[in-house]
Amino acid sequence: MAELDFNSLPCAVSSLTEMVRELNRKMDLLADVPRENKKTRVSLEEACEMYDLKKPTFYSYVSNGLISPIKIGRRNFFQVSDLEEFFLSKRKKTKAEIAAEVDQELKNRKRL
Repeated sequence: MAELDFNSLPCAVSSLTEMVRELNRKMDLLADVPRENKKTRVSLEEACEMYDLKKPTFYSYVSNGLISPIKIGRRNFFQVSDLEEFFLSKRKKTKAEIAAEVDQELKNRKRL
């Protein structure tokens, strides 16, 4: 990258602003592209395979109301987004994440 001095700053800022606009335009275009390769629903067997769990475990989640199936005929299907949300909420936090939350809470309390 070329060295910047005071006189070349306006040109550099203009160039960077244009790059940011172009990146934002490309991101907007990507957001509109549908994801065709990703399934939105999976069967019970596929869900068990995805999360390496047994069928009785999934049945217990359904019977306890933790996961809602979509019943089509006699088969249960699950929204992938629902499964991802459920399993992410079950993830245990690391010590670093817990420490960061505690620090943030203490900072918030000091402000009050």
